[in-house]
Amino acid sequence: MNVEKNVISLSGGKDSTALLLHALEKETENIVPVFADTGNEHKQTYDYLEYLERILNIKIIRVKAVFNQQIAKKREYIKHFWIQEDISQQIIEDALSVLKPTGVPFLDLYLTDEHR
Repeated sequence: MNVEKNVISLSGGKDSTALLLHALEKETENIVPVFADTGNEHKQTYDYLEYLERILNIKIIRVKAVFNQQIAKKREYIKHFWIQEDISQQIIEDALSVLKPTGVPFLDLYLTDEHR
């Protein structure tokens, strides 16, 4: 049996909250609220999501990107190919010393260069 789901992207702001409330007025069974956590949200945003879950009696799915593999791949590139580009060992070591996952997807995405 194929059950249709209506995914509501919830940021914690007024517009996405209004959309969620409107959707819940129409139907409560197949609504799936999803919050994409950039790791750069204010604490009040997380508190507000918990508040919404409590007063609306819903579960908000939280997703968070992890870029550890992409950062590891970039580290390997720096280690093996920068030396061939005649970049000094000190610059390579300096780059590798800061090129580590922070656990904050918003920042880690920029470390990967995949945002381009």
